[in-house]
Amino acid sequence: MVTISDDTAKIWPLFINLNAPEFTDPEHALFWIKHNLLPMQANLIARAHTATQAEETFEINSNTDDAHIWITFPEHVREYLYERLNIQLFSKQECSICLDVKNSTEFHIMNGCNGSSGCKSSFCRECLLGQITAHLDEGSTLELTCPNVQCGKKMNQSDVRTITQNNKDLYNRFDQITLKEYMTENPQIKHCQTPDCTFSFILEDDVERQKIRCKCRRKYCSHCLFNHSFKITCDQAKEDRELAQNPELAQQATAKWLAENTKPCPNCNTSIQKNKGCNHMTCKKCKHEFCWTCSARWGTTECGIDGCAVLDIETGTNF
Repeated sequence: MVTISDDTAKIWPLFINLNAPEFTDPEHALFWIKHNLLPMQANLIARAHTATQAEETFEINSNTDDAHIWITFPEHVREYLYERLNIQLFSKQECSICLDVKNSTEFHIMNGCNGSSGCKSSFCRECLLGQITAHLDEGSTLELTCPNVQCGKKMNQSDVRTITQNNKDLYNRFDQITLKEYMTENPQIKHCQTPDCTFSFILEDDVERQKIRCKCRRKYCSHCLFNHSFKITCDQAKEDRELAQNPELAQQATAKWLAENTKPCPNCNTSIQKNKGCNHMTCKKCKHEFCWTCSARWGTTECGIDGCAVLDIETGTNF
């Protein structure tokens, strides 16, 4: 075999994918280039020129004959053609979701992943669009994240806008759902509890309770969103609601309150509450009169507890 020049040896690997034979000498290489490569190059330029005149893009995808022909042009020739013809170079890559090999232009790099995590994952738009649509149909974007399990960052608005190719319907749905989720998660934003009522308001810190009169005609407390008397706290109102829903707890709470706030009448055992006045008590049921402090019959000296003031009926004084 005749040894060919170093220059010829360098360019021969470029022709392997074009079914070029192994050159035996420079003349053999020149002959193949003249009768095989040059017509292929001319054909590619002609097709690119035709597409440019028709105001179309001439796509050159990786691992194709056109791509193999393209790299045989000297670099300065490629730059010249790229500037004057509407040529678009594409590379191929595999989507890690669907495992299909597609043009790089069909892929999207997650903008939400370009932060400190340095993810920069890319997936085909078809798979990402399917993921977005599925979450929007479920009415939630909380788990609409980068498919890269090592990243998991949430898709941002820029991601969705690019992936949906500015589809107004999809983007508006995404915008509405994310706004609703933000309002739900923000503790300062309160929502009317009436089904289908969209009224919301902002409750700033350290603001006193107010009675809200909603557009749906419902009235409720601005803090707990339940309608109750402002004579009691929201926590107390909550306890009352829980007791109302549980008869057993309500009975226990009633018994506890009676034990702490009332005394039984010594005569008929009726529970009596003293909220003001002196210690002279009269049972409304049996009319029995007694001392609140010691429960002794009123007007007697049976009371022996210190601090008990039983009125002396005859003198009108306490002793």
